[in-house]
Amino acid sequence: MKKALAAAIICIGVVMFAPEAASADGNPASLEWQGPFTFSLVHNAERNVPEYAKWGNLAMREASKKGYQILDYKYVGKQKINPTVTEQTFKFWVKKAGKPMGLYVSLRYETATERVLNIDYRETAR
Repeated sequence: MKKALAAAIICIGVVMFAPEAASADGNPASLEWQGPFTFSLVHNAERNVPEYAKWGNLAMREASKKGYQILDYKYVGKQKINPTVTEQTFKFWVKKAGKPMGLYVSLRYETATERVLNIDYRETAR
């Protein structure tokens, strides 16, 4: 029992204080300190932000400007409307005037320039 505990302490000590590590596939990874005796190993792939994230942020900002309080959101998907126009759709769980509801937000933009053409809001009961 003492040997297992000593091995665990050594492993934790090595991992907690190692500035960089490599993942199983050889990609560099880094450690993020989260408090005493806790850490997370973050791989480079996990640091990449999904392509839709900037559109989600824009949708949340614009919905907030319309008076919606965002409680939760889900990415619905991306659709090519035509060769030059793309639409990103999100479903939010929101409150407006104290009433909870669902809200679909769709952003249409020029695919090549990413210039926003239209933002559509559709409230739902769920």
